[in-house]
Amino acid sequence: MAVLSDQARSIAEEMIATVQLPSGSRISVFVEGGDARSVIENSLIEAIQKRGVHPRVVKDPVPPGIHVVVLQQEVHYQKNEKELFERQIRTHVEGRWVNEGLEAVFLGRFKRTGIDTVSSREDRFPESKATLLEQVLGPIVVIAGVIVAVYLLFTVRS
Repeated sequence: MAVLSDQARSIAEEMIATVQLPSGSRISVFVEGGDARSVIENSLIEAIQKRGVHPRVVKDPVPPGIHVVVLQQEVHYQKNEKELFERQIRTHVEGRWVNEGLEAVFLGRFKRTGIDTVSSREDRFPESKATLLEQVLGPIVVIAGVIVAVYLLFTVRS
């Protein structure tokens, strides 16, 4: 999603602006949490490279580096009366810088929220409506199963 990418890019640029990075140095990038953390990770890599620094992605926090925790990254849709969807896009992360001496500096919490209107949903897993047959047949099967279980319980005992 372009909006999530834009939010991640904005957060990454703001976060990197708070850290003094000497040009040509190497720093690690560690991002945890969230379903789409690669969007945040890629945005951080781009922002770091723009400053002439060489980022390396690591599986565990390694100093010197940036450690980012994705607190919230979601897209929520709500249908309105005009058959359109109001889309709310939220990204909320917090970051810290860990230097060579293992001193941690909290960079802050960074939050972006966007609201717009779209004509269709862009979900990875769109909602599926149950058909009338599924709505009627489901409860009937469950009730029939309970009746059979109770019947067998009493007939096997006697």
